[in-house]
Amino acid sequence: MNIVIDAYRSGGTKPGALAALATWKDGSAIYPLIEVMRKDQDGAIVIDGTINMISTSGWTAEQKFLALREIMELTKTNAQRSKILKEIDKCKTFPALIFAGQYWITMHCRRMQRTW
Repeated sequence: MNIVIDAYRSGGTKPGALAALATWKDGSAIYPLIEVMRKDQDGAIVIDGTINMISTSGWTAEQKFLALREIMELTKTNAQRSKILKEIDKCKTFPALIFAGQYWITMHCRRMQRTW
C-alpha cells in the first residue's frame, strides 16, 4: 500500500492511485483515504468508496464509528451524509447514538429556520 500512497503523493498517477486505494481489499487504506480527503479536492471522489470499505471491514463497531465520524466532517452532499448516518446506525454503540441524534437535531433545526 505504501507504493500506492507514494504514487498518489508524487502527483503523476493520482487518479489511478486513488482508484486503487478506494477499492483496497481490507480496511488498511481507510485512514490514508481520510488523509487524502482532508488535504486534497480529489478526496471528494473517494468518500463513497471509503464508506463502503468501512462498512465491510472487520473492524469493531467502535472503530467503524470513529472513522465514519471523521468522514462526516468532510462530506459534500446530503446523500453522503445520509449514507454515513445509515452506517453509523449499524454500529449500535452509545457514542454512535449520541452523534447521530445530535446531527439529526442540528439538521432539523436548520430546516426549521429556513421555513420561518
